[in-house]
Amino acid sequence: MFGVNLTGPLPGYKRLAHLPESSLVSGMPLNPGAVGVETTTGKPLAVWKGAGNFPAVVENHFGMGRCIYISSEESEFGEGCPLLGELTVRLIGGPPVTVKGKRRYSLLMNRQGDDLLLYLRDRSTRSRTSADIGLRSAGAAGHLLPPVDTPEWVSVVLDTSVLSDIREAELIGSKQNVAVSRRPGVVEFLFQASPSVSSVRLRK
Repeated sequence: MFGVNLTGPLPGYKRLAHLPESSLVSGMPLNPGAVGVETTTGKPLAVWKGAGNFPAVVENHFGMGRCIYISSEESEFGEGCPLLGELTVRLIGGPPVTVKGKRRYSLLMNRQGDDLLLYLRDRSTRSRTSADIGLRSAGAAGHLLPPVDTPEWVSVVLDTSVLSDIREAELIGSKQNVAVSRRPGVVEFLFQASPSVSSVRLRK
């Protein structure tokens, strides 16, 4: 399936080097744990410089699909790893929904009849306990910390080539209007996101 054969552990210094035709740009920490492989039907996208130029990232066609094999340890790919994001986009394309804002958000989408329900969770908001402790500490020092329970203006962008065109959006539980803009292949919604969870109904 992966188009490689295992040759054994790959000790010593190694550095990820992308091959020019791969179009990859994100790196990895120096000298990660990895195994040596040789390609059979797979095509190398990156190699381990300093360790015999063994393949590091290999793309292979298998049946009707494609797969990507990475010879480094799984522990090198934490949450938000840029290289993992690049490889995911290479395999399945970019995400159909993206959020533009200063805070970190996670998304969950569900369907209700013909509508889509989008749940947007603000992952940057501190817990109430840590916020209270921080405010008390700041007060003792004579300084005020900025409030943590404030909404933020965000933009949610939908790819209409993946999701059929959306007619309007409603922020559930709020009287706030959701601004809508359109351009070819894209519909964009602008609203104030809650510092906890925002629920948006997308109507076709």
